[in-house]
Amino acid sequence: MKDLSDIALFSPLSPEQSARHAARCSWRDYGEHELVIDIEDETTDVRFLLSGQVRIIIRISIGKEVILGEIGPG
Repeated sequence: MKDLSDIALFSPLSPEQSARHAARCSWRDYGEHELVIDIEDETTDVRFLLSGQVRIIIRISIGKEVILGEIGPG
């Protein structure tokens, strides 16, 4: 099982509490340039980035995108 201790939100938890929350998580790896979430997705999921970088973009027209920022782990 993966560990939540590197995420600041979960750092105050005991190892047992952290393990209990980690067991409820769905862990997923994404490939380079793979879409993580789309603005039109209807979801209540919360996602944490454990490694790598995510680029936040918005599509302004067909074939055109604006980069809003990049996020690293945390």
